[in-house]
Amino acid sequence: MKGYRQGRLGEEIRKVISGLLLREIQDPRLSGLVSVSAVDVTSDGSFATVYVSVLGEADGEWAAENQQKALEAFKGAKGLIRREIGKQIKLRHVPDLIFKIDNSMEYGRHISRIIEGLGLSSEAENDAMSEIAARLLEAQDILIFPHIVADGDAVGSSVALCRALRLLGKDAYVLVEDAIPSNLLFLDAGHVEGETPLSAPQPDESGRPAPMFVQLDQGEAVIGEPDVCVCIDCADVARFPLREELFFRGKVTMCLDHHKTNKRFADYNHIDAGAAATGEIIYKLLLEMQAPITKEIGEALYAAITTDTGNFQYNNTSAESHLITAALFERGIDRLHVSRMLYQGLRMEKLHLFGEILKTVRMVAGGQAAVAYATLDMLAELGAQIEDTEGWSETLRNIKGVEVGVFAKEVKPGETMISMRSKVWADVSQIAATHEGGGHKHAAGCVIYAPPQEALRLVEADVEAYFLRVGPLHNIFIETT
Repeated sequence: MKGYRQGRLGEEIRKVISGLLLREIQDPRLSGLVSVSAVDVTSDGSFATVYVSVLGEADGEWAAENQQKALEAFKGAKGLIRREIGKQIKLRHVPDLIFKIDNSMEYGRHISRIIEGLGLSSEAENDAMSEIAARLLEAQDILIFPHIVADGDAVGSSVALCRALRLLGKDAYVLVEDAIPSNLLFLDAGHVEGETPLSAPQPDESGRPAPMFVQLDQGEAVIGEPDVCVCIDCADVARFPLREELFFRGKVTMCLDHHKTNKRFADYNHIDAGAAATGEIIYKLLLEMQAPITKEIGEALYAAITTDTGNFQYNNTSAESHLITAALFERGIDRLHVSRMLYQGLRMEKLHLFGEILKTVRMVAGGQAAVAYATLDMLAELGAQIEDTEGWSETLRNIKGVEVGVFAKEVKPGETMISMRSKVWADVSQIAATHEGGGHKHAAGCVIYAPPQEALRLVEADVEAYFLRVGPLHNIFIETT
């Protein structure tokens, strides 16, 4: 039996036993928080180890006694369990069952209690997802705020939440203050290609859905005093500067984000720095709300996750990223369509801009970092758009021997957005923090109010200082481990 079949059979057996616990096995020793956490099947299929979890607050002898009683109950019901496994899974040879206590869940709870007692848990500061879901379900008028120069995660997460809220009968819109990248507009069913994407949010005579994206000057007309304003993928109010006043006009404010540098500025904050994308947090929120996750909502969430994980190549990609994606596949998403729209619409203007940016590439910090920039004049000369500069920090980081890639793009005259990416060990969020920026260890950024060449020189000095300070310590660590 190959590994895949073993795992699949183990999961099927676990489901059967879990179902029996709910319906068939009436044993007082199995009352309470008793569950089957996993089932491991041997390679020849002759034995299956059933791991039993017995949760509770009891410690010491009492806990051990409850666990022993649960094992005895399972052993007493072995005949019934094996018959049902054979019947439901249609196995010719049902494996013999071995029951063992799985203490990993209780151990995890114990460690969590210790960490919370020491005040070390960042999750302890989070508002419960259930409470956030309840407040959204109570609300009628909801505005969603992605960050400026929105990327796939911000747009995909916002669209998914907006769609779900509308299906629940809410008046929901995504409020923006700049243009949405053209390769992401397909996520808005109300958008018509070639039309200004931020037109008045009313259904047309054909019944086409109202666009989800609305511009700042339309926000007050759409929803004057929102019941809830929720910002997406924003670590700070500086990430939606022109909409800040309207955000705090909401009767309730929320922040859903995955940046460890988040400043928790809303009434309700749920920050999961372990999530690869805010899209993963939105997925969990929709489950908590028992909201429908349609094919279209699933595709928006997939767009969020695939873009923020670099198509599942970045080191923020987790097992949970793949599990959530697998669940979205079950919703019938068209992964190929999403990928074509995201990655296979290269404009010639972007290709020409690529050549111009290449001319600005320089190596710094002894070749450990690569930097480049783009100006508004470069974009205007080539007919390119600001979105055509996306991905450059990753491109620079991918150069052989480079640990950090830094890209500076001028978004307004005298205003430059810095994007930084690291490959293995460097924490670029520390560099971004010197300019009141933030982000993750391997992906961070900041805004500097200076032309891009000048802004880049400032950041280069910070990068050089970082490598001088941290680089030798890192090299010593590598050599001694």
